[in-house]
Amino acid sequence: MWLKYVNKFNGEYEVVIVKENITENEAYVLEEELMMKYGRQLVNLVNSGLKMNYALYDEYWAKRREVDELLKEAKKQEVVDVELAILHYKDAFLKMIDYEKIDINKGKEYTG
Repeated sequence: MWLKYVNKFNGEYEVVIVKENITENEAYVLEEELMMKYGRQLVNLVNSGLKMNYALYDEYWAKRREVDELLKEAKKQEVVDVELAILHYKDAFLKMIDYEKIDINKGKEYTG
């Protein structure tokens, strides 16, 4: 399986140990952050056999980053304009629902 990915990128790869001596939970959080930042550049044993729709993958993470920005802005607005903060939180919530419907593994939107 590893050779499949190495060959896909002309035999070029880099292994980087990002952090050592962390808890399992810290590792999951770090993994999610790295997946958000580097996406398709990473190979993960858990997702290696999945058929992924990369267009939907990109859409999912773009929407998720947009929500993160809305939440940051809402947090800032809490002390300045509570009503505006509430609007940002509502908008973020609706966008969360939108991106959570995307099924990147099957390449279609979850309807259940």
